[in-house]
Amino acid sequence: MINETFLNHLKPVELEFIQAFIYKLTSDKITLDTTNSENIESTVSRCPHCGSFHFVKNGFNKKHRQKYLCRNCGKIFSDTTNTIFSHTRSHYHTWTTFIACELNQMTLEQEVVAIGKSKTTCFHMRHKLYAAIGDHIRNTPLKGIVKIDSTFTGINLKGMKAKNMPRISKVRGKSKTDTNRKHKRGINSHKVCIVTAIDEWDTMLFEIAGNGAESTEKYQKYIERFDKDCTIVSDGKQAILEFASNNQFQKDTIQPKPNRKNYASQNGNNLGEVN
Repeated sequence: MINETFLNHLKPVELEFIQAFIYKLTSDKITLDTTNSENIESTVSRCPHCGSFHFVKNGFNKKHRQKYLCRNCGKIFSDTTNTIFSHTRSHYHTWTTFIACELNQMTLEQEVVAIGKSKTTCFHMRHKLYAAIGDHIRNTPLKGIVKIDSTFTGINLKGMKAKNMPRISKVRGKSKTDTNRKHKRGINSHKVCIVTAIDEWDTMLFEIAGNGAESTEKYQKYIERFDKDCTIVSDGKQAILEFASNNQFQKDTIQPKPNRKNYASQNGNNLGEVN
């Protein structure tokens, strides 16, 4: 099995040989005749909508691809449902070119010229790609050394009625002198807490945890995103330390010292990457 451990034990000349072989295999495989469906599993194991195993075949679509009907939720799906290749007429070669454009941070206008599609098509392709990446990240646990911290931002509640707001609405004029509506400073319920983390393989966690200051409960919401054997690298905030202790994670805490510019733990870890 080719994995990181296997590749790390190879000599440089062996790595160059594998790289050349993969490049040739890719060039031979990805042609103008390559279809999107070739990158999807040929067999469907469960319903992509509800996860049920109880489904039956339900005819074919216009491209003669097998359709299925779920007996539980009643929805019709195919082997490309909920993938970036669903409801798309763009060729596989077009998708690979588009992904290369995204990796090079090209604008939609530039991608229109590169792949020969409309701006609307490029816009939908971009959102499909980002949604697929998001699903992959959410299903990949953080492993090894995990650096964790929280950041805060303001709440944009434009257009929301006062009764539905998670905080007191801000008003102008004479009412600003009302102590109940006075602007709050620092981290408070007017701020959004975003839990952020990154491991040594660059797998990320970036989720809105709620309003107000960080707490153990906010971190506990995402316990399924952490591997049981990971090491938590953080500053001395009590909420993170309690989260790590409650879940029996190893801790590598950064203890600030006076007159010290670079903050790092005893093992040399810092929060530079997550910041």
